[in-house]
Amino acid sequence: VRASVVNAIEAITSKSEEAKNVARDLNGVHLLIGAVVASCKESVDEETERVLQSYGTQALANLCGGMSALIVFLGGLSLSPRLTE
Repeated sequence: VRASVVNAIEAITSKSEEAKNVARDLNGVHLLIGAVVASCKESVDEETERVLQSYGTQALANLCGGMSALIVFLGGLSLSPRLTE
């Protein structure tokens, strides 16, 4: 189910600026990061994990303004003091 939801979010955010804004306003970036990371920690089959990570990463890139912007955003998050808590 989670992979289907992430797939839908990726498809919608790739086509609609309004959908991107709504997803951002609803904390979508952090929720998608959580979904992608959780797939590595949970017992899901490899195909589901791959699909979830692929669509999740693309949806994150859509929300951030492209893959380069996503990498910069994630780099900034990695410097956050909250990660060391």
